[in-house]
Amino acid sequence: MHRNEYGQSRSTASVAVGILAVMLVVLMASFVLPTAQAKDKTEETTQVYQHTYDEVFQAAQAALERMGCPAAVVDKEKGIIQGKGK
Repeated sequence: MHRNEYGQSRSTASVAVGILAVMLVVLMASFVLPTAQAKDKTEETTQVYQHTYDEVFQAAQAALERMGCPAAVVDKEKGIIQGKGK
């Protein structure tokens, strides 16, 4: 084998470079892949409020009116409040 100025053979240096390259690829993949997987997953969350349906419906309607969008369509049974505004 041919030795370089540090006394190492070329094959040892090439193996070391190969190992470093593999480690770099694995390290980069560990940062890239979890974020890609997280984007594919959709999370469903549920939150339970301590208010009745009527209170929430009235509050939503009042919020629309405060924003300057008077309610044009209100269907309490279907849970629809449609405001009309700019």
